[in-house]
Amino acid sequence: MRVKQAVVAFAISAITAAAGAGTGEYWEVKQTMSMEGMSLPPSQTKVCKPTRPAAEDMLPADRDSNCQMTNVRTSGAKLTYEIACSGPDAVTGSGEVEQLGPDAYRGRNVMRSKDGEMTMEFEGRKVGGACDPGEPLRKFEAMMAQGQADACRRLGSELAPPDPPAGMPPEALPGCRTTHKAAYCEGVRAGQDVMAERSKFSSMSKATGWREAFGFCGLDAAALERKMCQAAIDEEDYSFVADSCVEDAKAIAARCAGRDITSLSKAGQMQIRPICEKYGPGADPAAAAAAEAAPAPAPEAPPPEPPSTFDKLKKGTKGLKDLIKLP
Repeated sequence: MRVKQAVVAFAISAITAAAGAGTGEYWEVKQTMSMEGMSLPPSQTKVCKPTRPAAEDMLPADRDSNCQMTNVRTSGAKLTYEIACSGPDAVTGSGEVEQLGPDAYRGRNVMRSKDGEMTMEFEGRKVGGACDPGEPLRKFEAMMAQGQADACRRLGSELAPPDPPAGMPPEALPGCRTTHKAAYCEGVRAGQDVMAERSKFSSMSKATGWREAFGFCGLDAAALERKMCQAAIDEEDYSFVADSCVEDAKAIAARCAGRDITSLSKAGQMQIRPICEKYGPGADPAAAAAAEAAPAPAPEAPPPEPPSTFDKLKKGTKGLKDLIKLP
């Protein structure tokens, strides 16, 4: 049983996934992969293994419901097994891991998928030195959290609601309403600063959900809009008023009644022409607004490139590393 546990310790990915804080030691791991006559360059990494992994981490846990390990057998210091992963990237295969004393091991996996057959050979030896097995996982989690916060910050700077864009799954931007609300609102405040420039306000105020973004972060959208519109009126920037200040523009449009371009010019009122054209008698503001809001046609996406042999080789490893302990 001791030999079996020692061998499985190198074969089951659950050990690496479940390793928490504690003592560990460094191992040097080498790996080669080949598929359809092509080989990836050999890789060599230094990894931290738990010195004494928990017994429950040394058995094939249900880490991936799409993959199963069967026919696990031991003969001396060698462990053999078969693997089957279902789903879009279905894989079947077999492998073996041999314990070469307490400080070394070697193994081989042959996997078959719709893309062909892949062979992977690996070996490891203990090089010693104390380490923390949980550190890589903590670093990865911190990196993921930072990436999510950055994504929420960018979403906020675009003054979009704190939710994934339409058509994307809810987990695409996790935590913008909860864990990463501070980062999201930091982005919204940056967007507010940019929006305070009149040249940017018209385009940014048309972004769907900017008022929701302001309200979610405790900012006063109405106050900013009032400030921008009043400044534009004071400076007689009626193009801006016609474009971004609907109620003000409608009030000013009363001065357009009975006047054409010639009479506006004679009355010294040509500056309100943009408002008269959009909101004056005979104008159709709904049609004008719809025309402004119409999205530009999306560019055609280029056709996808066919996967290379190396792409297939990498794809063939999907699910395997989640089941077999191969750093």
